Amino acid sequence: MIGPLSPASGIALVIAWCALMLAAIGGVEAVKPIGMLAVTFYLIVQAPQLMRFAWGHLTFGALVTLTALLVLDQPGQVLADGFWRSVFIVVLFASLGTLRVAAQTSAMVLETGAMLVRQPPGRRYFAIVGGSTLFGAILNFGTIALFGGMIRDAVSDKPGGVVVDQARERRMMLALLRGFALTMFWCPLTVAFAIASTTIAGAQWPLMVLFGATLAVIVATGGWLIDSPASRRASGPQETTPFSWKALTPLIGLLIFLSTAAALVERFTFGQLIHGVILLVPIIGIVWILRDVGQTGLSRIGQYVSEQVPQQRNELTVLANAAYAGTLIGALLPQVFIDAVIGPQALPAVFVPALFMLLVVVFGLLGANPLITVAVLATVMVDPGRYGVSPTLVASALTIGWGLAIASSPATAATMYIGRLTGYGSLTVGPRWNGAYTAFAVVVIAAALTAMAAIVGS
Repeated sequence: MIGPLSPASGIALVIAWCALMLAAIGGVEAVKPIGMLAVTFYLIVQAPQLMRFAWGHLTFGALVTLTALLVLDQPGQVLADGFWRSVFIVVLFASLGTLRVAAQTSAMVLETGAMLVRQPPGRRYFAIVGGSTLFGAILNFGTIALFGGMIRDAVSDKPGGVVVDQARERRMMLALLRGFALTMFWCPLTVAFAIASTTIAGAQWPLMVLFGATLAVIVATGGWLIDSPASRRASGPQETTPFSWKALTPLIGLLIFLSTAAALVERFTFGQLIHGVILLVPIIGIVWILRDVGQTGLSRIGQYVSEQVPQQRNELTVLANAAYAGTLIGALLPQVFIDAVIGPQALPAVFVPALFMLLVVVFGLLGANPLITVAVLATVMVDPGRYGVSPTLVASALTIGWGLAIASSPATAATMYIGRLTGYGSLTVGPRWNGAYTAFAVVVIAAALTAMAAIVGS
């Protein structure tokens, strides 16, 4: 349902985008209150239509705020920092939506997705994993909806009996889930990268991309080996759609262009890479829409701002609250507690990245939003050099842990959506179907993080 002020709340986020760009890229700190007021207006307007789970998150945020007011000596700056991080996350998510709008109805995107899903069993797993991680960089969560529907259609078009159909659907859905989750390992356009790279002092995003991409290939291959025996027993009829690298070229080119242009923004302005992404993504999305549908694209852009952005109220509220509460919790944890856990007399520095990765996964299995866990850990470890830990490794550990939590937690949007789509539920899709894969990934990644920490620290 669209309320009378909903279109105005969408416009408010455009104002917040302008404020964030002026503050981050232009260095105009005075506009920050404008961005905060704009997001506050959005949340107030949408509050009457929020679902219960969103109110639960807001209640938690209110309790954390009250604790901060009572415990911290000077809570004002911490509250402002947390709120500004909320503005950043909300604007990032809404900005990425413009690419999602452009891509979801693009004939090129739909044809490429169908080609990947309809590969023969021998290469279908890697086609879906690779395709969904690539699409995840552009469509974000829209990748799950796009590929999920295509997988159901592909299974129904090639029936092979109940057992074969269920086995094929499970393998393809797991490939989709894992590929989307692997996007967090390597893609600098994600919320995970945004939080980790902007909070951890000294984190180098090019090295994060290289390290994360390498581990993503290793983990994806391990997943294929884990699933292969069951796949061979029930592979079903062969598909005939030929694979085409040419079909993937536009998406790969778009990612390269966007990353390069954002890096130039980082190089020549006050902003960081992710601020360049937030600046450029809406522009690219608008150009893409206008190129595909001409002047009628203007109405689609207006519809996104006035209707779709307000309808994202629950997602944006949860993200904003998670970023805000995570910042406050990190500030509330006393430094003596942090030193007792990871200080010189406690856990050796080489194990800290692996520990942080594991904490994100474990708390995800317990139902915690990875954004809260990562925001807390990034805040308490804002300066890893103090403990002799590589900032880049810590940031990578957080983004990788976020990806593994997406694939294994029963409380993430991805597992819940696939659970509804297949009828098995998120508890089956996450911990049960993906349990062995997650355990393998945790062991391999922990070993890699520890070995790299030992090498970097030597």
